[in-house]
Amino acid sequence: MERDEEEKGDEQTEEEWPHFPCLSKLDIEDCPNLTRVPLFPTVEGRLVLESCTEALVRTMKMEPVLGTALVAPLSKVKELFLERMKELQSLPEEGLRNLTSLRYLSIRDCRRLTSLPPAIRNLASLRQLVIVGCTRLASLPPALRDLTSLRRLDIEWCTLLRERCRRGEGKDWPNISHIPVIYLNGEALQGSGWPIYTTTAFYFSCFFFIKVISFDIFVMS
Repeated sequence: MERDEEEKGDEQTEEEWPHFPCLSKLDIEDCPNLTRVPLFPTVEGRLVLESCTEALVRTMKMEPVLGTALVAPLSKVKELFLERMKELQSLPEEGLRNLTSLRYLSIRDCRRLTSLPPAIRNLASLRQLVIVGCTRLASLPPALRDLTSLRRLDIEWCTLLRERCRRGEGKDWPNISHIPVIYLNGEALQGSGWPIYTTTAFYFSCFFFIKVISFDIFVMS
C-alpha cells in the first residue's frame, strides 16, 4: 500500500478512535514516530508533549470530527507543556486559534524554534508564558501586546532574547511591557513574584526529578 493510501486510511478511521470521556490529563514523552493524537475533547487539565513534534503539528491542524461533538483540537486544555521538540520551528497558527482555554504555556528546549507566530494573540486566557532553552528564538512578536490576561513572563537561557527584552531599551520591550511580572534569566525586569522554579513549572520539574531518583534507588537496591 502506498504511503498516501495509508494516510488516507488513517483519516477514514479518525472517528473510530477512542475518546476516553473521563481523561483530563495526558502526558506523551519520547514518541518521535507518533504522527497524530486523538482530539481528546475532555482533556481540560494538563497536556504534556515531549519529543513528538509531528504529533503536535498534525494534531493542532486537525479538524473536529462528529465523534468529538465538534470540539476543536486542544480547545479545553488549560496547561500545555512543549518539551524538546527538536524539529519545531514555529507553533502551528491553525492550532493556536483553538487554544481558547489555555492559561499556562511552557516551551522548553525547542532548539530550532525561531519565532512565535502572530496567531499567539488568540490565547486570550493565557496568564503565564514560560520559555526556556530556545536558543534560536530571535524575537517576541507584537502580537503579545494583545494578551491582556497575561500576568507573567519567564525567559531562561534564550540567548538571542537577552538584549531584545532589556527593560526600556530592548527592541521587544514594547511588546511585553504590559505584563505585570517579567523574569529574564532569574532577574526581575518588572514586578515581583516567586522565581520560576516555585511556579507550576517547578512542580512539573520535580515530578521528573523524583522519577529519576526513584529509578536510581531501584537500580541500587
